[in-house]
Amino acid sequence: MHLFHIYSLDMKILVCGDFVPRNRGVSHVNNSSAINTDVKRIISNHDLKIVNLEAPIAENSSYNKIVKDGPHLCTSPSTVQYLSTCGFNCVTLANNHFYDFGSDGVNNTLNAVNKFMGGSKIGGGITIEEQRSPFVIQNEKIVIFNYCESESSVGHPYGSNRLDPITAYYDISNAKAKENFVIVIIHGGHEGYQLPSPRMKSLYHFLVDCGADVIINHHQHCFSGYENYKGSMIFYGLGNFYFDDFFKHDLIPNGWNEGYMVSLDIVDKKLISHEIIPYEQCKGLEPIVRLMNEEENNSFNNRIKELNQIIADDNLISEHFNLNISYSV
Repeated sequence: MHLFHIYSLDMKILVCGDFVPRNRGVSHVNNSSAINTDVKRIISNHDLKIVNLEAPIAENSSYNKIVKDGPHLCTSPSTVQYLSTCGFNCVTLANNHFYDFGSDGVNNTLNAVNKFMGGSKIGGGITIEEQRSPFVIQNEKIVIFNYCESESSVGHPYGSNRLDPITAYYDISNAKAKENFVIVIIHGGHEGYQLPSPRMKSLYHFLVDCGADVIINHHQHCFSGYENYKGSMIFYGLGNFYFDDFFKHDLIPNGWNEGYMVSLDIVDKKLISHEIIPYEQCKGLEPIVRLMNEEENNSFNNRIKELNQIIADDNLISEHFNLNISYSV
């Protein structure tokens, strides 16, 4: 369990999606130019700043690869150092790439997080107990859990925290019984699909019923909408925060280069306000993260409204899912 001490009544938390230095992004991270000044200013205006580190530390990408479907992602310790200099002070590690290079990649990543972020992480570790351990903001009684859907990174003593509804029920309900404000961050959903599946929506509603006050999801490489369910906010997809990948642009045209950060303002264990902060990333000639201008913001918000209208209707959710996804997870 990582304890985070803050002595202000007003707790501001920022949650961002997948960070992967790849292709052109590698040199921009190394040159400290991947995240522009306006975005770093927003990061600095929060107390707890969380980003999903989706590339384990494995500087030689040819060693100790596990057998799996899909690509093996990796990065260097300088990535964690750069995230820290940009203002991030916590990483989520429950994702489908954390175990891409086995126990060596996990150990290397944890060492870098210990060195540059004081060990501030959630959702990954070298034992099942460490993976399950929440992030606790002690004075504010805020507890954050991080889960990953069942992929190659879960189910090992080294790796990511598995999203198991039974385990999550006990985690969340026990934290809520102690009068904590509970945030759940999940890495799940269908890649390239901008809506939750019927199963995903039902599961996230169940987690709210267990006691979750906020649920935030990433993984799909595209942004999704959000809803208020029984007074709790559910954000179904943040999109990539930083991921330069030319090959995926054609496969995922709706949002690979766009996403949003979620800002939460929590006072006395109550969500006073929330904000989504849209950005573009790795679009065009410069592989950077930058805030959208007014026109881009308006277009983005209109698309979010369209997604939200579908999310609010179970029949539309099922109809879109059946038309676009040929299998169910």
